[in-house]
Amino acid sequence: MSGEITDGERAPLRELDVVRVVALHGRPAEHLTLMHVQRPPRVGDVGTVVERSAGTPARYLVESVTGEGETVWLAEFDPDEVELDADGGAR
Repeated sequence: MSGEITDGERAPLRELDVVRVVALHGRPAEHLTLMHVQRPPRVGDVGTVVERSAGTPARYLVESVTGEGETVWLAEFDPDEVELDADGGAR
């Protein structure tokens, strides 16, 4: 199925799913894929799955944006660093 991302036991994530950062392996800045962002990701941040990166294990490319649509960060995560956000990003 196109856009489906699976992590073994966890529920499948799909592109455009809203996820919450639940852990950071290493320094937060090591996750960033762009240099010109507002800040590195933090545990508790919410973002949207953009795509699945190639490789084993697969990684998630996730973007977090402001209410005005500006990128806060665009970062890669291991599967156990993010989970589906039960609130759908609502605050």
